[in-house]
Amino acid sequence: MNETDYWNPRQMFKKGLVGLLLIVMVATSFPFIPAQQIRFNNGIEHNVSLTVVYVLSYAIMMGLAFYAYKKFGTGYQLSHKLNRKDILMIFIGIVLSVVFGKIYIRIFGLSFRNNFSMHDFAFSHYPWQVILLVLGYLILSPILEEVVFRAYFLDVAFPNQLKWIGAIASSILLHMRYYSVYSFFYFAIYGICFAFVYNKTRNVKAPIIMHIFLNLMAILLVGPYYS
Repeated sequence: MNETDYWNPRQMFKKGLVGLLLIVMVATSFPFIPAQQIRFNNGIEHNVSLTVVYVLSYAIMMGLAFYAYKKFGTGYQLSHKLNRKDILMIFIGIVLSVVFGKIYIRIFGLSFRNNFSMHDFAFSHYPWQVILLVLGYLILSPILEEVVFRAYFLDVAFPNQLKWIGAIASSILLHMRYYSVYSFFYFAIYGICFAFVYNKTRNVKAPIIMHIFLNLMAILLVGPYYS
């Protein structure tokens, strides 16, 4: 980030406004609303319409996030490949996330709830709905959230000397939507680990891969408790 441009009031307002709109956009979790309404008894046309709304919602949100990142961000762009150091940092980030997460659960107990429940997977009798929910939770939402809260937020909102404050702030903003203090701190731990990896690699693909892997673990390990 150009430090002179960063302190320009007009640029700060413009980037801050765009960042606020992106945060609100992600916090709505709008694509999951039509996905959760898909049912056997809706009729094919209705379910297809809901699926189209789901796909368009993600397409629009991700398009806006990518555009904002490419316009204002100054880190590695999405076309840059991961190198060996990046892969090592992904591994370290995953290990740190799992270790800190287990410590937190051992201290406070498994007392958290995601912004949409694992019940959505366990009690859905419509495979297409499950596919959409898993696709969103496992792949699409991690991409969207990391581009907004790591790539855009850490590249644009904070200069280099404040990047660790940015790491904490981005985690707080992303996870404020969770339902309890326990949930908030649990997921904020993961957010700080994602930010740590992004700050070390400056490649948004690294925290995206981390996020996808940890969400996959959540589906495989936590999901059975709700079945």
